[in-house]
Amino acid sequence: MVLEPSIRILTMTIIFARRATILLLFALFTHAAHSDSIYLVAGSRVDPLDESVIENPVVEIDGERIVSVTAEGDIPEGAATIDLGSSTLLPGLADLLR
Repeated sequence: MVLEPSIRILTMTIIFARRATILLLFALFTHAAHSDSIYLVAGSRVDPLDESVIENPVVEIDGERIVSVTAEGDIPEGAATIDLGSSTLLPGLADLLR
């Protein structure tokens, strides 16, 4: 079966998003045994409730809880960091691709 280019791109994007989510969750749960915070750095974050966009967000995660989300926040020296590049964070949409 041959897919149209737009559907093929969408399919590849979904596959990439699933793999990236699995790797991110693996990194988070592997680190969850430690009580030190880890930091996610991304290109932007969209808040669907108030339709705002935060550029260059820093998300602090301590264990299994999100502690803070700030625009261009400070990351302590030597802290565990996951750089998501120019990715956009969408809160609450983790199960969207099932």
